[in-house]
Amino acid sequence: MGFLSQFAVGYDGIEPVVVSNVAVERNFILIGKHGTCKTTLARSLANGYGGSFVVYDATKDDIISICGIPKTKALEEGRFEFATGDRTIWEKKLIVIDEIGRATKENQNILLEILQEKTCFGIPLQYRTLIATMNPESYAASLRLDEALLDRFHCVINVPDFHRKPPSKVNIQKIISMNLQGRNVPATEDIRDLYSRIKNSHEYLRSESLVFQSVTEYVSSLLEIFIGKTEKYISPRRYNMLADEILIIGAYLLEMGEVDFLKKAARKALDYTLTNPLRLDEKDRGEILSLHRNFEGILVQSSDRKSLLRAEIARRSNSDRIIYIVENLKNISETLQVDESIRLMGEVLEWGKDKEPLILKTLYEKLNGFQCPDEIRRNAIAFYRTALEEGCDIFIKKLKGFSITSVEHKNCFVKLNEIIKDFKKDDILNTQDQGIERFKTILLETERRFLKIQSLRELFDLVTG
Repeated sequence: MGFLSQFAVGYDGIEPVVVSNVAVERNFILIGKHGTCKTTLARSLANGYGGSFVVYDATKDDIISICGIPKTKALEEGRFEFATGDRTIWEKKLIVIDEIGRATKENQNILLEILQEKTCFGIPLQYRTLIATMNPESYAASLRLDEALLDRFHCVINVPDFHRKPPSKVNIQKIISMNLQGRNVPATEDIRDLYSRIKNSHEYLRSESLVFQSVTEYVSSLLEIFIGKTEKYISPRRYNMLADEILIIGAYLLEMGEVDFLKKAARKALDYTLTNPLRLDEKDRGEILSLHRNFEGILVQSSDRKSLLRAEIARRSNSDRIIYIVENLKNISETLQVDESIRLMGEVLEWGKDKEPLILKTLYEKLNGFQCPDEIRRNAIAFYRTALEEGCDIFIKKLKGFSITSVEHKNCFVKLNEIIKDFKKDDILNTQDQGIERFKTILLETERRFLKIQSLRELFDLVTG
């Protein structure tokens, strides 16, 4: 942690949710009193998107300032087209809607389309994240956000409030220094790298069934009881947001090396994705916390990628285990030790040789997508080539067993031999010919489906599709 503290004071506590949601491109609201660095924070975070950034004031900006001036000719033809400018929304990657709590109902309706459809007047937008800022609803002129609009934001985040907890002398000095001498905003490359790592970790956690199932079980168990006790309406959309937010914050904590990162992520996600957006009272907040304590044991407790990956592999058996290893070769090769990766690849090779030769084709194709230990690649090539050659020999023997009794049979026999000839003279492993690729698949099919064929014509149809 400490990323945000380089350009904002007091934001360490909300860093996991702010940075992770920008990294994986989710929309959220920052709530705080004036002068608490909300807009400055958003501007700094935009550097990770290449700096393509715009701030709109929900109380002043209208359709013209957001979209640009409509083109008259297009309107006459029944189309919406706008003259773009520096502040128009169309190509911006990060959008900030300042003072959304003071937006009129008309502007909130416009925002609903932008958030829900990622379009404006039906025209696609390119933004990756939209951050809204607002003062607490206790402020004069602050309006209560429409519930449907609020439900489109992944999180509602309260920024540090120095009124409730006065800043220390050191923090006051930091605030003055940052504002008068300039903020130490991290280099664009560093922000992009952090976003990329968090995004990759998020995708990794979503793909790991052990993690995904534990999060799903946790969320469904907690919400089943809580919904029965609260009078608040919780939309099915927010069920999904809560589960996803646990994985999003979990990705950040995983990158930071936190132990029991899913438990910690779940606790934070409850605040930002459930408690704050629903404006829960103290009674409901206490109920949520109690339910979290009851069900947090459901969540996977592994604290690193290696543990999670090993657990995923260990819980599988037979063909399911082999398929998982093949589908996750890159992750296995990059995460586990070389000798451990080689051992797992060896399982796949032995399985392919003895039970399912076609898996060797998939294995070889997967290995071409990344760098892996030479021993693994050599063994995969050797096993794959041998399986193809054995399959071809068996196919030739099958073909020779048919009698040529008609011109049609002769034509089929000749064309099949041409395919065999092309197969043998071509690069047996790396051909781009779709017909040869199909033939290779047929040669490797489990239990040699072509051996059961009783006519030459049927065999020809199988090979040529």
